Amino acid sequence: MLVDIILERRRKEYLDFIQISKSAFVKTRLLFTLIGALFLGGLGWYIFEGFSIFAYIIAAVGALAGFKYPYLKLGGMKKITEKKLEMLFSDFLEAYVIIQPTKKNNLNIFQASLPFIKEPLHSGVEKLTKRIEVEGDKREIYMEFAEYVNTPDAYTFMDQFYKFSVDGYKDEALSKLINHIRKTQENRMSFVIKNKSGFMENIGIFPLLCGTVFIILVVLTILIQEFTKATTSMF
Repeated sequence: MLVDIILERRRKEYLDFIQISKSAFVKTRLLFTLIGALFLGGLGWYIFEGFSIFAYIIAAVGALAGFKYPYLKLGGMKKITEKKLEMLFSDFLEAYVIIQPTKKNNLNIFQASLPFIKEPLHSGVEKLTKRIEVEGDKREIYMEFAEYVNTPDAYTFMDQFYKFSVDGYKDEALSKLINHIRKTQENRMSFVIKNKSGFMENIGIFPLLCGTVFIILVVLTILIQEFTKATTSMF
């Protein structure tokens, strides 16, 4: 964990998955670096009554905390996006069941479902339809989409959709799909409530991080000053 925070090995993976541009991430990082430096630097200036070496050290630590915070936030955003994909996939399944009787094949069903699918899944479904248009109904295309959603249900039903394209539509499989949709819809409201409370908690992480670092630095600084005074008085 600590090595990953230092080296940021998964930064590109996070940005690609969440669909955030590198330039937007850099701008956010610069903003939080400035906020961290000004916040802790200002407190250091106030505590030490001027720009002493300790105030500069505290400002540097604040800048470092602000610099790293956006990367730490990416990990949390990835988890939230994964949960959103899981919930939105049930919308995708519901649209499939509703549209299926009026369309001839999977490609037409996927295309017709696009207006009913929200981001971040919308982009994935759009990419799925374009690949099927160009390459045809290949199992690896369906499985790559399932890998993007990355849930057991996604693998199960995308495999079933591929079988529909090969063997035709089966009433038993469609009935199983409908039952699954009803079950997942029951869990949606609890996720929305939990996600909102989690978002409010995440808002306070950065100030809490800066405050904790500041307190630690102040305590260390006081100890160093007292040790310096005691050493000076001995001589």
